[in-house]
Amino acid sequence: MAGKIQGYLKLIIFESKNGYRICKFQLENDKTHFIFIKGFLSALQPDQLYELMGDFVYNERYGENFEVTEINKILPRSTDEVLKYLTSSLFPTIGPKTAQIIIDYYQTDVITQIKENLTTLNQIPGISSKQANVIAKVFTSMSHDYELNHQFNQKGLSLQVLSLLKTKYNVDQIYALLTKDPFSLLLKDNISFKTIDKIYLAFEQDPVSDIRIGYYAWYLAKEFCNNSGDTYLTLDELTALLGKHFPTLTKEHLLAGLKYSKEINLLIFKNDKIYVTEVYHSEINIAAMLAGLNTTDQYDDQKLTAELAMLTNKKQITYNMQQTKAIKDAVYANFLVIIGGPGTGKTTVVDGIVSLLKKVYYQSEIVLAAPTGKAAKRLREKTRQRALTIHKLLKYDALKNQFFYNENNPLENDILILDEVSMVDSLLLAQIAKASLNLRKLILIGDPNQLPSVACGDLLRDIIQSDAFNVVKLDEVYRQEAGNDILELSYAIEQDNFEYNLFDKKDVTFVAETDPQELLKTVGDLYQKLNDEQQEDYNAVQVIAPMYNGPVGINTLNTYLQDRLNRSYGQKEIKIGHRLFRVNDKVMQLKNRPELEIYNGDVGVIIDIRKGKNLNDILLVKYDHVIEYNKELYYDITLAYACSVHKLQGSEYNNIIFVITRSFWIMLKRNLIYTAITRAKTNLHLIGEPTAFLQGVNNLPQKRRTTLQTAIKTFYDEQESK
Repeated sequence: MAGKIQGYLKLIIFESKNGYRICKFQLENDKTHFIFIKGFLSALQPDQLYELMGDFVYNERYGENFEVTEINKILPRSTDEVLKYLTSSLFPTIGPKTAQIIIDYYQTDVITQIKENLTTLNQIPGISSKQANVIAKVFTSMSHDYELNHQFNQKGLSLQVLSLLKTKYNVDQIYALLTKDPFSLLLKDNISFKTIDKIYLAFEQDPVSDIRIGYYAWYLAKEFCNNSGDTYLTLDELTALLGKHFPTLTKEHLLAGLKYSKEINLLIFKNDKIYVTEVYHSEINIAAMLAGLNTTDQYDDQKLTAELAMLTNKKQITYNMQQTKAIKDAVYANFLVIIGGPGTGKTTVVDGIVSLLKKVYYQSEIVLAAPTGKAAKRLREKTRQRALTIHKLLKYDALKNQFFYNENNPLENDILILDEVSMVDSLLLAQIAKASLNLRKLILIGDPNQLPSVACGDLLRDIIQSDAFNVVKLDEVYRQEAGNDILELSYAIEQDNFEYNLFDKKDVTFVAETDPQELLKTVGDLYQKLNDEQQEDYNAVQVIAPMYNGPVGINTLNTYLQDRLNRSYGQKEIKIGHRLFRVNDKVMQLKNRPELEIYNGDVGVIIDIRKGKNLNDILLVKYDHVIEYNKELYYDITLAYACSVHKLQGSEYNNIIFVITRSFWIMLKRNLIYTAITRAKTNLHLIGEPTAFLQGVNNLPQKRRTTLQTAIKTFYDEQESK
């Protein structure tokens, strides 16, 4: 129920890093009673009367509390209130005697008179210039604070953002930033561009200034590269994008904004290409790192062969010729790329490499890493070696949007092995490059036929196609028995002329269905059957589809499967946005949270929903360990009965149900289908339209526009000339 209350802040019970607070609030009209208030309340100060707008919410455990949406200061009115106010902690050095002198001077409307003309403070007999300056400074800050709160309240701006800013800057600094160039906050704080742009316009800044156009150009270039995977775009492309957002402006006006973005180093213009500055430097940093590591170590071959023989005896394993070459080359080459499809023993080779490197480089520290939590876990399980995500390796701080390990604080380990490199984007590998001062050996593992990274870059392909480095291809299948249908299908997809009978197979089944409702029922029936056979192991069966929207898209599949597999029978549930979550629901983490040891793509199950100390519902989700999701983390998860192919990259499931119809035509590419089917370890179930499958297999992905190969060649030529 909406309402308003007046009173004083008495006690901060809870405060998060982003400024969310739970406080005890004393009501002005009843000094004997308190109410719990919740919200982004960093603006509240003790000894100050406030009027709060918001909603009354009843909680069984804590009784009535108040969720704050708007904060307004109420200035003191009576002589006693003014005296108490001027002698509060807000005004250091001002005691009762000085406060009374000020009251006697103004006599009426004391606070209003001070606010309206601060210079009169210096005219009061008995008040020193220092005391006058203290009072003036506080009132100036109060004026700015009022203006900030007023603008944020009136314009519907995010109080969470204002609260976050107040944890980092004082009111005067925030006011200066927001009234001059709020976009600079983008480079300092993890705040979205659209939010900053809304704030910029709310403070009555020029909507077509060079500043706004310049930052918009940066934002649109960044979005373009992330959506396309390219690392640059052309002037015509960028001006066309800008023109859609500023349709009334001339090309000259837009170019003036682009010039501003160049002057403050947001964008780099190189020949006919335009780069986001950090993306441009990412390719340079990667190329420099790889060129610096592109050397060989000397080691006696007979001795190495003997070491490898002892290793194979100990592990009771026989490596084929290419696997042997990869393991030995890991000793000789300080930069090595190992590629191969499913079942070729990439992780087996990694295990051998680590074991051999530990003998040869016994004083070195070897670290294994992968781009996702699932991939790191799989690497850890298969090699029995410690493996972690790249974000955890570099100690990423999501709140600050910073990596702990960087060019000024390099990684301590000197040997690094990265798996699932096809998923790694340019910016992430560049972070490793920045922190690689102590690195003596880097080994990249991946499958170039899989989907490239979600963000910009096509690293694995670019590195392979540069022909500058040692690349070992594993092409002999070992993972499962010869004749495995999933592996045969994956290798058939790689061929230019796809020839494969999708029906009458042992490990691959295809159920042809075009009607959306019948397709959903078929998926639900199969999931239920497989789930029952696997004793309800939520990691045994996974549905995947190419897109979220549509009659059989991921969102529809999740809603349908939740109702089939976990329909409401009285268990606890909570609505978050438009999505309903219940105990026993299968969910996926959507963001990297290294501090919680949970990562984008991790799948778990809700085991409880209960009330927490902060008066909000808490979801308990079981992964390898249990994570508590409070209100701040609600939107970190989504239902995961069905997931996108991209989200499942780096993961494997015994049973994969792949929904593929022509309604997904825009996403149907060869590498997407290849990635989807190779998520299946034991059984692959295709449901949909065979024509859609064939369409995708024969639709080669468009090559991403990158310049990493050019950067590599530049460094390679420099080395050759020395």
